Amino acid sequence: MTPRTRTARALGWLVPLTVWAVSISRGAVGPQWRADLPALRDRGLAGVGFGGTVSSALTQLFGLLPLGSQSERAAAASTLAVTVASWLLFRIGFRTIAALLQRSREPLTAGGDRFAGLLAAVAGLTCALSPSWQGEATVGGGAGVALALALALLDSLSHLTCDAATLAPDGTRRWLMVSALLGVGLAESPPAAGVGVVVGFAMLATAERRPALRLWSSMTAIAVLAAAVVALPVLWRPFAPGTLDDLERVFSTAGLRAVPKTSGREAVLSWVEQLGFGQLALAGIGLVIGAARARQRTSIMLLVALPLLDLVAPSSQWLDGTPTPLRQLCVASFALAATLGVAEVVVFLRSLELALARFASVLAVVFHMTLAAVVCEEASFTTDRTSRVAAEEWTDQALERLPRDAALVVRSPDLAWRLWTAQRVEGHRPDVLLVASPLLLRSAGLARLLPHGPEVAPIVRDLALTGSASEYGLSVLADARPLLVELDASWDPRMLAHVELDGTWLRFDAAALGASDRASDGASALATEAKIAAHVQGGARRDAVSAEVVGRTLKEQMTALSLVGLAEATPPLLDELERLVPGDPFVVSARLRVSHAVKRRRGASVELRDLLRF
Repeated sequence: MTPRTRTARALGWLVPLTVWAVSISRGAVGPQWRADLPALRDRGLAGVGFGGTVSSALTQLFGLLPLGSQSERAAAASTLAVTVASWLLFRIGFRTIAALLQRSREPLTAGGDRFAGLLAAVAGLTCALSPSWQGEATVGGGAGVALALALALLDSLSHLTCDAATLAPDGTRRWLMVSALLGVGLAESPPAAGVGVVVGFAMLATAERRPALRLWSSMTAIAVLAAAVVALPVLWRPFAPGTLDDLERVFSTAGLRAVPKTSGREAVLSWVEQLGFGQLALAGIGLVIGAARARQRTSIMLLVALPLLDLVAPSSQWLDGTPTPLRQLCVASFALAATLGVAEVVVFLRSLELALARFASVLAVVFHMTLAAVVCEEASFTTDRTSRVAAEEWTDQALERLPRDAALVVRSPDLAWRLWTAQRVEGHRPDVLLVASPLLLRSAGLARLLPHGPEVAPIVRDLALTGSASEYGLSVLADARPLLVELDASWDPRMLAHVELDGTWLRFDAAALGASDRASDGASALATEAKIAAHVQGGARRDAVSAEVVGRTLKEQMTALSLVGLAEATPPLLDELERLVPGDPFVVSARLRVSHAVKRRRGASVELRDLLRF
């Protein structure tokens, strides 16, 4: 069922155009922490896990445009995907609301067509301009493409189960097209394809029309063939010679980023944060009334299955750390259910035939539009990435200012991906040797580092045998190259005797240092970190990821200073951390321990490593 009046068709064009204009104005202008892994996959063509074929092709295509930076072009590709997703959501919403009005008033009048188009447009704008959708539309490599493919699959299923004939030639072609969409979605994002399969079976269980049994084998074959053809470039990436200096072999075998563990309670809190109690209440009305009608249960299953999946598997990332569209699809289901609730309220008020029923129905629609406007306004504060340059500033401080031919030993996955992206995709400092400790536990990573020279062999052997670098291995590497490291909480006092502060890193010297060698550590570190902190706090909303990274650096520096007897140099760093991360429990406990140790004996060692978990 498609819009028949000019007003409804105009609303169908207004939704994607508005989403494109708003999203493109909020797009990232520089590198972002959460876009590093997709940037290696889409722009650097590294074999990071399975999936991302369509995203890579779209990003490469937009990368040919002579406008803006590479980050802006990648964000524009995500904006296009979310724009298409908003148009598909308008189609699903219009079909569902028009079917409801068709059953309540025969035949569907021009006013009903315009009313269905208005509510579908409100649902589309509410979703596409919500914080979760805008978070994917304003950064490269998000879940926008997977979201568009999943909605295309659900849109085709909704049309087939409600309107299309089962055995007619046109219906058969549509079922085969659904299978092809499923295969493409599997090549792009296995979680998105899994969501489509689960929701599809839930819809077919209550649908009036299903594909014939003889079609299932053909549908399965087409889905597998489409997935194999589209995923062929992804499967070939780890074996392609010369790409990213063979680093994609390492990425394909080493998962540095763990999937965050979330609970159903956090999923519910996310729904409330995204849409608010008003939208969720209207969604509840639409779901309850729709489920009570036998002819509407197929459409309702589309809206019910997605929140249930989000409760059962509330993870925002796939196994390799790339985002999944489940949370965005869940927001879409609630927005559509809320418009159904408003439509039910309007139909009920019109059926009363009271004097003020018409005005009450208009107020109900206006109230719903107000709730949608509140959601869009909240997204304008949380998803504008045009002023978020803290990741770029951190890269300048942490990488560009290193000595020539320096070596970096990092333990944090987010730092490893940021530095690899800066080196391999953005072309910064190719002379710096990056050693990621989790990666060295894999045989592919060991083979990748050995050709750099004999100075790398001792630390490779230590990490392969014990999982931790030894004093000898780090000293040999520091004797050949300037060595910068992250603090390892398992280091003993002999290891810490080699450490001094150097900007955003800890420098590991080949020889042990005395107290006089670290006299200016606190002041130099504070001056460097303060510039990054200014960018973290800039803009309408602070950059939480950059604040976490810089705060962790400050904690490690304070811990290192306290362990080597320079606890009196940590108060400025504590002040900086308190301004950067207000209310951090590390600050209170560290102040008490440092002040107590300094009062007892100047130069005493203070243990702060147990506080690093905060």
